[in-house]
Amino acid sequence: MSDKVFIDTNILVYASLLDDPAKHERSILFLDGLKGSTVFISTQVMGELSVALLKHQVTEDRIIDILEQIAEKFNVSAITLDTVMRAWKVKQKRHFSYWDSLIVASALDSDCTQLVSEDLQDGQIIDRKLRIVNPFTL
Repeated sequence: MSDKVFIDTNILVYASLLDDPAKHERSILFLDGLKGSTVFISTQVMGELSVALLKHQVTEDRIIDILEQIAEKFNVSAITLDTVMRAWKVKQKRHFSYWDSLIVASALDSDCTQLVSEDLQDGQIIDRKLRIVNPFTL
């Protein structure tokens, strides 16, 4: 059985931009190493990635191309009311920001065992099943 892995926005931003060559290369290598895993992102991640790329003056046509490539490669889970309510429970319990809590809730809703992000504590376990992985500390 393959791992179910959820990718946070920051990993895709680094993979899409060359602003930080070390993190760009590490993100690409990490994503390439997920072959055989079932990989998830959420509609939130797609939106956040779009905004980040716009801030870096990436053209709208290029952003659409990047989003289409990502949607072909990864499973995209939608944010639902249940996801939002779960995010509030995560926020209250863990004291994360709402947006980080929504990422965690989406990963849990997708039944993932790993959440790849640089924004949360590497190695932390959420709800006894979701492990935070920071690919930049490996």
